[in-house]
Amino acid sequence: PPPRPSAPRVAGIGADTDEATSVYVDGLPLDMTERQLETLFSQHGRCRKIKMYRDDNRKFKGDALVTYLKPGSVGAAIGNLTGLELVPGRRLTVSKADFSYRRKGQEGGDASSLRTVTLDELPEECEAANYPVLLLWNTYVSEQAASDPDFLTDLEADILQECCKFGRVRRVVTPETPTFAGAVAVTFEAPAGAAAAAQAMHGRWFDGRQISAEVRGKTGAAGGQPPPPPPPPPPP
Repeated sequence: PPPRPSAPRVAGIGADTDEATSVYVDGLPLDMTERQLETLFSQHGRCRKIKMYRDDNRKFKGDALVTYLKPGSVGAAIGNLTGLELVPGRRLTVSKADFSYRRKGQEGGDASSLRTVTLDELPEECEAANYPVLLLWNTYVSEQAASDPDFLTDLEADILQECCKFGRVRRVVTPETPTFAGAVAVTFEAPAGAAAAAQAMHGRWFDGRQISAEVRGKTGAAGGQPPPPPPPPPPP
């Protein structure tokens, strides 16, 4: 058989860390069940949680997030499953997804409008000095994160899946500081992807809240890219 390609660095969230316990996988058969997916990935370690992404009609989209109990399982899964053909002509891509870059001290709350921030205020993990960063305000409230220990992990995975449609994503971070309460930061490889994502997601409704989006970081202009116009007021 032809050699399997090396694992692509497609959607890694903090992909350089050795403590990641989750992998993002794409290229799965559309008729695959959760049990079949668990059977496949549990060959490389015990699975703690599996999330299969579905469209608005609840049909499986072919990608998923698999979380292991131990970090060592991640490398084994990437090395052994990347490039595997479960369906002829459709190869699996498996990449590390890490959610350990959370900062302490979150106060929580809503962010109903854009908050202009400087490069110095962005968390170091965002790599804003070298890459464009999309800030999504008002995506959640602190009560949601407090009530479910997996909430932020699931939220970051959902945002990652959506933003990958617009360009290569380096990292997704939920900065847990008062300045960024309710916000998610997405670091893109290129300004075009960040700008396209901002245009598509600004003003969108998410879980009953209207998102505001802006691009900061290295975008080719000092101080970042000007934010898009504010969203229309919510319906009465």
